[in-house]
Amino acid sequence: DNINGAYMLTEHIVKHGYKNIAYISGDTEETTGKKRLEGYLKALNEYGIEAKKDFIKVSSWDISGGYNSTIELFKNSGMKPEAIFLANSIMALGAVKALRELSITVPDEVALVSFDNLSFIESMSVPLTTLEKIDDKIGKTAAEILYKNIINPEKKEIKEIYIKAGLVIRESCGCKKGVK
Repeated sequence: DNINGAYMLTEHIVKHGYKNIAYISGDTEETTGKKRLEGYLKALNEYGIEAKKDFIKVSSWDISGGYNSTIELFKNSGMKPEAIFLANSIMALGAVKALRELSITVPDEVALVSFDNLSFIESMSVPLTTLEKIDDKIGKTAAEILYKNIINPEKKEIKEIYIKAGLVIRESCGCKKGVK
């Protein structure tokens, strides 16, 4: 559930009091980027925070996309973001690299949250707040539907399922050692 996941991550940092929240994503013409942007904007809107065009960066879904977008945020805008929501954890690696080069500390000067709870996230110098990994849930749900369709082909199930993920709270958002 890309919309709800992005909403939850954005809401989490809004509840920390941040109002200048940037969003870094891959292509927003793709479903993933589009839905995550939608969730980010929905949370800002519901909390009465204006979405700033200069704070929305669209790049490639890789380390260089996160790096270049973060550099742009801090080099080219008059107002600096207090928090950044990254649409995936690979981009977050690039953002962290850029922030380190700019001597900006996480979470003291900028908070970070990210989609994807990839295995390396907890090993970062400041572990990232993310959504829980739900690949197993997605695979299990898909397998169950496939199995039902195989054993009962005349009643094929075709439906869209949204699997919700919970927050994995870590220090990058300003929470200390996993405490909200």
